[in-house]
Amino acid sequence: MTIKDNDPDATSLEMLQLLEEMNSLRAQALEAKHQWESTFDSISDAVFLVDTENRISKHNKATEILLGKEASEIDGQLCFEVVHGTNAPIPLCPRQHIKEPTRRENFVIERNGRWIAMAVDPIFNQDQSITGAVHVLTDITERKQADEALKESEARYHRITEGLVDYHYTVHIKNGHTIGSSQSPACEVVTGYTPEEFAAEPYLWIRMVAPEDRDLVRERVQQVLAGKDIPPIEHRIYRKDGEMRWVCDTTILQKDASGTLLSYDGVIKDITERKEAEAEKAELVDQNRQLQKAQSLGRMAGAIAHHFNNKLQAVTGNLEMAMDDLAQGKNPATFLSLAMQAAHKAAEVSTQMLTYLGQTLSKHELIDLSQILQKSLPLLKAIMPKNVFLKTELPSPGPLIQANENQMQQILANLLTNAREAFAKQDGIIHLSVHTVSATEIPKDHRFPLDWQAQNQLYACLEIADSGCGISHADIEKIFDPFFSSKFTGRGLGLPVVLGIARAHGGVVTVVSESDKGSIFRVFLPIAGQEFLAQETCNSTSR
Repeated sequence: MTIKDNDPDATSLEMLQLLEEMNSLRAQALEAKHQWESTFDSISDAVFLVDTENRISKHNKATEILLGKEASEIDGQLCFEVVHGTNAPIPLCPRQHIKEPTRRENFVIERNGRWIAMAVDPIFNQDQSITGAVHVLTDITERKQADEALKESEARYHRITEGLVDYHYTVHIKNGHTIGSSQSPACEVVTGYTPEEFAAEPYLWIRMVAPEDRDLVRERVQQVLAGKDIPPIEHRIYRKDGEMRWVCDTTILQKDASGTLLSYDGVIKDITERKEAEAEKAELVDQNRQLQKAQSLGRMAGAIAHHFNNKLQAVTGNLEMAMDDLAQGKNPATFLSLAMQAAHKAAEVSTQMLTYLGQTLSKHELIDLSQILQKSLPLLKAIMPKNVFLKTELPSPGPLIQANENQMQQILANLLTNAREAFAKQDGIIHLSVHTVSATEIPKDHRFPLDWQAQNQLYACLEIADSGCGISHADIEKIFDPFFSSKFTGRGLGLPVVLGIARAHGGVVTVVSESDKGSIFRVFLPIAGQEFLAQETCNSTSR
């Protein structure tokens, strides 16, 4: 700005403009100072300035809160008196070590039960000489406590793992690759190798695994490295002394917030004794099953011999009397008829045994299971005791199966007879139903035959439930043995025939029962496949 000579008005105007500019600059400076002070006070860490004589020249509000002092007790006071409570700088004071413009000193102190981290930066003038320092104090008490808690936790963890019989290991991962591992001292108890030996040979564990189980272990390692959670696995290892042991390996993955695998922990448990006990139990179960099978065969052979002996005696006895009648000129027709009846009964026993074995030849056709059972109900209801009520649930149309009609009626008759006899003289209800289920819905307990395997298809289910006397747990495994019966002497082919028919049709029978709580018998038969349905349609058209 230029002030013209001998022009009072112009000079006054320019002076006013100059004053306005100065006032504006002053206002801006005050605003900037206010903003700086507000920002300075809003900093959560304690920040204060120290001059060359170690006196505090400026501080923020956080300083008063952290040090627990009033402003008058801080500004103008010696730094070491305010911060450390000493009458001289402490030997390790960061302020005493700042010599270079780029150097920063850090220091941790304890004050009033709080841990404080102190960072000190020098303040330089234009000729690079130190004119003071900026101190930043951060309360790190919670972090220190967390660090101490972590150290104590790690120490406690090591004390625990050192006393365990099962051993713990940790494998560290970086970029999907193993970069190191550690083993607890118990590894020597299980494997015979020390933690130092494991550290010296990274692939020692794989070498210890039994050859037949190595593919399983390698696959597991690949799944773990891919970040997949997997269930525990059981496999065999060879100890350092050559002894084979069974172990169970349980793995827990450790990932960061983004899901990246950082490490995984594992626990190795020696389960050799359990495996040996399981093997012994399986052997005893097999021996018991063989014994029961032998008992069943003995019972079956005795019953067959008994049945045939009785029938053959009737046949031979009647034939002998028929021969006597012939010798006397009499008509032997009566004795021949009785001999024929006995022969037919013997043949019936043979047929039932062949049915149980699934060796009877029968024609299978496409039938509606509900419709076939409905046809048999009038006769079966007629022989039902008055104290037993039969309830039915037969959908129409019912599931289509490839089966023999007479044999399906035979299944129904035998199961209803078995249910009816469960009531003795007390009142009861028998519930007959048919529905369709998937293979996964077929129960696995008390399933006969024992070696039956479900196919991936639908099954028709014929279910008969009663509220009668039930079956004891011990007898459920025997009820399908020929001639086994807990009801009447001389009986015992009804349920074996049901099983034989189910077996011949690719089906299965399941039983749910308890003493005095009734029984549920279910017969599962494969639903007719599309190929069979198409074939039957074609045959019907051609006819």
